[in-house]
This record gives sequence, C-alpha cells and structure tokens, in this order.
Amino acid sequence: MKKSLSIALPKQGNRWFPKWMLFQRNMVAPFLPDKDRYNIVCHNTRYNKAEIDKTLGKGAVRFSIIRDPVNVFESYYKYYKIENRIRVNLTTFYEDPSHYFYLLLKSKSLDLPARNPMMYDFGLEVSDFDNRTVIEGKLKSIEKEFDLLMIAKHFDESMILLQQLLCCALNDVVGFKINSRFDNLKEIMNDSLKQKIREWNWADQLLYERFHRIFYTKVQRHGTSKMSKAVSQLQRERERNIRDNVWTA
Repeated sequence: MKKSLSIALPKQGNRWFPKWMLFQRNMVAPFLPDKDRYNIVCHNTRYNKAEIDKTLGKGAVRFSIIRDPVNVFESYYKYYKIENRIRVNLTTFYEDPSHYFYLLLKSKSLDLPARNPMMYDFGLEVSDFDNRTVIEGKLKSIEKEFDLLMIAKHFDESMILLQQLLCCALNDVVGFKINSRFDNLKEIMNDSLKQKIREWNWADQLLYERFHRIFYTKVQRHGTSKMSKAVSQLQRERERNIRDNVWTA
C-alpha cells in the first residue's frame, strides 16, 4: 500500500478467482482499463502464463509456495470435509483412491480435484495426471517461468530468499502465523498411508522433490551462515512486531 501498487482482485461478489478453470484476465475486477497492467496478483488461482502476462507488467516477479504432498492432501481432506461427503476416512480412501477420486469428480462438488492439487493449481489438467511427458514438460515450464518456489517447511528461509528477490526491507516480509490448525486436529498417519499418498499424488511429489532441491541450492548460494543470521534477525523482527502491534486477551 505504501508504494501505491495496484492489485488484481476478483470481480464483485467473488472472494477468490474460480478454481475450476485456468486464470483469465476477464476474471479481474475492471479497476484498470484492459490495456493497463496490474502490479500484483496474489489470490489463489490456477496458473495460466498467457493470461497472467496480460494482467501483470513486464518483468513481474513470479513466486509461489509448496508443501509436502502428504501434508497437502491431509489438509485438503479436512478442509473440504471429504469424509462427510463420501462417508470414508482418509485411510479408507487410500484403499481405493481411484474409485473415490472419480466419485468426487463426477459429483462436481469440489473446485480442486482429490489428486495432485498443487500441480492442478500450476495448470496441469486432470486428464494429464498420468501423462509423465506432459508432467515433465509442466515442471520444466514452472522452473523457467517462476523466480522462486518457496517451501512451507522452511518458511523463514523462504522469506529471506523472497526479500532478496524483491529487493525489499526485512520488515516487508515479516508475517504472523494465523488460521493454522492445532496439531491435535491433524490426522495421525502411519508410514504406509504416507507412502500411498505420495504414490497417488505422484505429480505433486515430483514437483516437491524437484523444487526442494532447487530451494536447497538457492540457500547454499545465499550462504548457510548468512542465511542463519538472516533468519534469526527475521524471527526477532517478528517477535518485536507481535509485541508492539498484536493485542492479546
């Protein structure tokens, strides 16, 4: 806000961009003429390079964040209340994931498929979930088109890399953890179930493994000692912001 940047927002009546289709410029509320470009698109949406290019100005930095596919799917199952929809728990779902996947797909009741939700958000179509050639091509495109894929497990390190990428002040990347589930509300999963989740969501697994390696390389290039000091500074700044700005009962 302090830099008077324009943000592309969903049209009136929508809290987010539709997830059942790729992003389109015409989904954006027309605060600017069509020929003009916005500075920021930060809503959750399905990535579509051509239409993002029509929306953002040249040279826009592109970044996203990914999580371990096991954690993503467990969270997805809880958030969308899948157990209530099909009357089976997560363990039973993975006894025959293909059956329940198509059952949910036919119901058209979800805006995110019960398989590879991260790659779906990056633009992979459901029909290509088993097409390794298309998936490998999509991974290469993501690597080429995105400047940074942050890792949720290494959030603070991700913020330091983002700060460096955006050439901004440390305080600009200070954030507070909100709307997070307590650990006792999360599914307890054994190793067998975790492996089934990785195998079923294998496109997401490839995404995570590939960009986790790239992330590690970026951290190494930044310098592990330098990164450690920067993370400590970020954490101190976060604590200061909480102390000075957050009221607790």
